[in-house]
Amino acid sequence: MKIQRFNTISSLPGVMKIQDYVIKDKVFDKSIVDKSCFTTLEDQLAKLTPMSVSEAEQHFDFVNGVDDGRKAPYRKGVDIAEISNDIHNEQAIIKAVIDKANRKAQKEAEHKAMQSKVASEIKE
Repeated sequence: MKIQRFNTISSLPGVMKIQDYVIKDKVFDKSIVDKSCFTTLEDQLAKLTPMSVSEAEQHFDFVNGVDDGRKAPYRKGVDIAEISNDIHNEQAIIKAVIDKANRKAQKEAEHKAMQSKVASEIKE
């Protein structure tokens, strides 16, 4: 069999040249493998059956192939440090959301108080 290869690998331009190589064909002995249990790929594919929903849930994180925002489950044998780190990160995110909501509520309360004060001054 005749193939072409570069004579070397280099980052310098003009150093690499294509050369023809001839690979001698090999003659192998007759196979001694037991083919009594051999099944062709075509036969294997013909025997496939679609997964049920419960089987798909066991094998895939997202059954329909669409990421719906859920956190992927932990792999088997996960370290306790990874779990505790994830819990700490989730708690920090939740705390940040609550703090932001509290600041927003406080600003709204201050605005309402100023509005009511201005409204009472206008009435007088």
